Amino acid sequence: MFKPYLMLRTFKISLPPGLSSALSGFAVSRTAACERPAPGIRLLALVSLGLAWVGLAGCGFGRGFATGESGAVEPEESLEVVIGRVNENSARVDFILRGVGKADGKYLRADGKLEPFHQDAKLLFRRPRDLYLELEHSLGEDIMQIGSNSREFWVWKKVQKDRYWWGEHDQLDPHEYADLPVRPDQLVDIIGLGNLPTSVDPKTGPLFEVLPDRYQLTFLDSNGSGSPYPVKRVMIDRRSPYLVREVLYLSPTGRQHTVARLSNYGYARGTSAQVPYRIRIEWPSRGEILELDFSRLERHEGRNVNRYFTSPRQRGLRVGEEIRVDRKPAPTAAVQPDLPVHATVSQ
Repeated sequence: MFKPYLMLRTFKISLPPGLSSALSGFAVSRTAACERPAPGIRLLALVSLGLAWVGLAGCGFGRGFATGESGAVEPEESLEVVIGRVNENSARVDFILRGVGKADGKYLRADGKLEPFHQDAKLLFRRPRDLYLELEHSLGEDIMQIGSNSREFWVWKKVQKDRYWWGEHDQLDPHEYADLPVRPDQLVDIIGLGNLPTSVDPKTGPLFEVLPDRYQLTFLDSNGSGSPYPVKRVMIDRRSPYLVREVLYLSPTGRQHTVARLSNYGYARGTSAQVPYRIRIEWPSRGEILELDFSRLERHEGRNVNRYFTSPRQRGLRVGEEIRVDRKPAPTAAVQPDLPVHATVSQ
């Protein structure tokens, strides 16, 4: 087990109007020790330090934390500058990111009732698609694993009756609804913190709009007739550190099926990369919520992590009831058989 408005709006539109997804960035601040204070003392610490924290940049790349949407809104920047800053920060995450913290929320039970939960959370993430998120009972028993690698994604629920949802990335439309508790591919997209396109495609976008305190990117898809419609909206803060604050995933009818909010940006310990210490994901139609609040995010120096990025199915484990949720290949298409573990993961 892993232990580790009524306001004047200015628009700058690159393409015909459309909609988009959103992520968020918070102004980064530091405590005197460049450490993240416990939640109960954050306000007291900020009041007692007054304006002194502004001059503490000499602490180096320790843990900074965000106090919310504060600071001056910058003058309007171009699409190239806005995306360039996000991608530059994302490129700094050139290591395995490890996190520990708490997971809170509500999930929809089989009987249609929402069940609240409060669990420990452990994370491993390696760009571009390797993800391992474990939700664990305080007594040390893992109750859910959420994962992804270059080929597959999976959710393994271990409470009551074991159930295992899985699929292959290239068989699932990233903008299409999939019936599983958490979309690992979307979680990878959210945690990935960047890799935004640097050029505009007339069919896929992104459309670019300048709002009073945000930059909005709208990504498009098309149906059979070729008519474009918005599938994802990304919101980037016009305040420091100028990173993603929200991501909205939209259905072809324009309904929000997944909403992700990123906050409390700070440095991953020992690095120059800023990452969100809090991620809240909502599924409005089901009333489900997952909020990850990390107390520690850092570079992982350990070895032998590949097994966490190998799906339980690929490892031959018994996972209970299997539910495949991706788009199935056409009947005439040749389906490549599963590769042995040693061919996909270096031991």
